[in-house]
Amino acid sequence: MPFESPPQAATHADSCRSVGIATLHYGHNEGSLLQAYSVAQAVARHLPGRRVEILDHRYPSKLAVEKEPAGPRQIAIRKAVDEWLPLSAERFLSESSAPAFDYVRRHCSAMVVGSDVLWRFRFFPVYRGLFRMQQRGFYTPVPNVYWPDDSVGVPRLAFAASIGSADWRELPFWMRRRLRRILSGFEAISVRDLRTLRFIEKLDGSLARRTVVVADPTWAVDLLPLIDADALKARLVAAGVDFSRPRCGFIAGPSEPARLCAEDMRRRGYQIVGITTANDFSDVRLFDHGFHPLEWARLFGFMDFVVSERMHGTIFCVQNHTPVVSLDINATEGAPDTKTFDLLRGFGLERFCLTKSSTTAAQLISACDDAIATPWDWQRIDTARDCHRRNADIFLQQLKDLAPASLAEPQGATTITH
Repeated sequence: MPFESPPQAATHADSCRSVGIATLHYGHNEGSLLQAYSVAQAVARHLPGRRVEILDHRYPSKLAVEKEPAGPRQIAIRKAVDEWLPLSAERFLSESSAPAFDYVRRHCSAMVVGSDVLWRFRFFPVYRGLFRMQQRGFYTPVPNVYWPDDSVGVPRLAFAASIGSADWRELPFWMRRRLRRILSGFEAISVRDLRTLRFIEKLDGSLARRTVVVADPTWAVDLLPLIDADALKARLVAAGVDFSRPRCGFIAGPSEPARLCAEDMRRRGYQIVGITTANDFSDVRLFDHGFHPLEWARLFGFMDFVVSERMHGTIFCVQNHTPVVSLDINATEGAPDTKTFDLLRGFGLERFCLTKSSTTAAQLISACDDAIATPWDWQRIDTARDCHRRNADIFLQQLKDLAPASLAEPQGATTITH
């Protein structure tokens, strides 16, 4: 197989415990898989010889939203989930977190929660608005595997967690109190963006003071050398990518600004290459092909310029030294403090992050003109990337003390039967 999961170190005995990771790893999203893989590899770097595993808990309500994979792209992603990621020996298909918690108590010495938008919330009014209840689907009631409480029985650490576009003001008082109690039991907390840090500050100022901000874990691991660039280029040529002319990648749906921008780039001589998100204006439709997530990460290096609606698309453009303009799907007017805006601001590139919902075709074309004309300082960007990696390492060094290989059974842990 071309993309095998790296071998895990053999345990010395049953008493040699693993480190379990709770993350988003089974959606139809290349970025989710890449961040999950990167978390596992970053953690393993600090615990040599130890098994690190992604807890393979899949909520049926979330699977119902995702649906079964359809088409080559989604099928390739699901194959990578099942065959490439270092998943736990047991899979848990349950709305209850109890089976996964029981597994952690029996097999793990620590639990890492992160990264990505794990901390989602959506409430709706009931009883004529007197109460609010949390929706299911992507919004799983707390506690869950992404909000593990003390019953899990091992030290917990949050790594680059995010609330995405959630608003703390939507949370009922009882939920804020519950989240505050859960986070107070974490040994260490890091978040991926300032919006999440402010969220924790609203829960409890003392929690915020011991929370640090780290970059997305895909900065913590060098993924690009894992791909055979020549073989990938041959795949792109077979798919219709023309390397005799400049290429403009689009991760964008069929909106009017994106369509008119693509037409403008085509008039300049660019081949329009559609990536990830289906649209009807691309000359080459890579979104109709199945790429391994690592290939997806590397193919941005074969573009001359990209317009991206995905944060991880933006990340891997920067890592591949490809100029990019980001159409931020999470930003709203007056609230640009999104994960993508934070990312680009860290490199001094925030002017290339646009709010999709309000950006006109003229504004998008102007931003592309600016990005193409700007001499990007890749050396400075690489220096900032190295800083992101060091900050992740500094945070994860705590695992050496929190996750001993041999651990007595947790005191007071309760095994939940079903």
